[in-house]
Order: sequence, then C-alpha cells, then structure tokens
Amino acid sequence: MASKDLQKLLASVYNRLQRLDDRAANAEARQDFIFHMTDWLYNLDYLTAIYDHPEQWNPNEAGREIAGFLYHVIPHLKAAGRLLLDKIPDAFEPTQTAP
Repeated sequence: MASKDLQKLLASVYNRLQRLDDRAANAEARQDFIFHMTDWLYNLDYLTAIYDHPEQWNPNEAGREIAGFLYHVIPHLKAAGRLLLDKIPDAFEPTQTAP
C-alpha cells in the first residue's frame, strides 16, 4: 500500500506534467496514474531484496519473482506513461532503415 505522502507526491507530479480539459476526466486519470505507479510496490520490494542480497536467493525463487515483476510492472508502467506523457516511444525497438 502506498503511503499518503507518496500518493500526494505522485498526484503533484501528474498535475505538473499533465492536465486534461475535462476536470472529472483529469481527476480520474490522476487517480489511475497513482494506481499504476503504486500497485506493484510489493514486486519492487522483492526485486530490491534480490538485488541487495542475491546470495539469499536460489535461481527458482529469484526467477519466479523476477518474472512476476516483469509481468506485473511493465503493463502498469506502460499505462502510467500513457496517462502522464501520452506516448512513450520504445527506445529499444529496431528502427526501419530506408532501402
């Protein structure tokens, strides 16, 4: 569960970088942004534990937590990015070259 301070900070970040003309839609988008930025905090705790103390993890446990992190967090970050920045290009997508 995200602290009230973190939620307030994320709301302020949203307010600085995004504003929809429709007030109700803006409030809903801000709440959605906060949700997408915080729903996966427990995944971050596990990933931090793996990175801080790799010697305490076996490959099966670490693999399960890392896969869970990727499956859960990436969609949330993509949604948060769309809400805050409208569109985020994929920096790792191969570019097309002209013939």
